[in-house]
Amino acid sequence: MNRKYHTDTILKEFWRDNRRFAALFNTVVFEGVQVLKPDELQEADAKSLGR
Repeated sequence: MNRKYHTDTILKEFWRDNRRFAALFNTVVFEGVQVLKPDELQEADAKSLGR
């Protein structure tokens, strides 16, 4: 098994949880202010965004 692929898959699954994603960004980018709300986030595939 390709180790990089396995790591990418694990990280994608980890960040798929909107609570984790919002907590990280709210803490780091917005200095703890709850700007991003997990229930208002929706998943987007980077490939479909042209990246």
